[in-house]
Amino acid sequence: MDKAWNERDENLPLANPHEMLVLASIVEKETAIAAERAKVASVFINRLNAKMKLQTDPTVIYGMGENYNGNIRKKI
Repeated sequence: MDKAWNERDENLPLANPHEMLVLASIVEKETAIAAERAKVASVFINRLNAKMKLQTDPTVIYGMGENYNGNIRKKI
């Protein structure tokens, strides 16, 4: 991880290696297709740069904790 951190683009909105690892984990959960990961990561980086919420399924599921039952749709 130190190697990846030291070789990163310093313009990334990540403060430390832990944040880089968390973002990488979110990207991997968002898509299982390796070819899509760079595009997904760039969307998240753009959102972070714009001070936006990530609004991604893995973060919503994590936030739901034990209340997650396989469905993340808002109850109406």
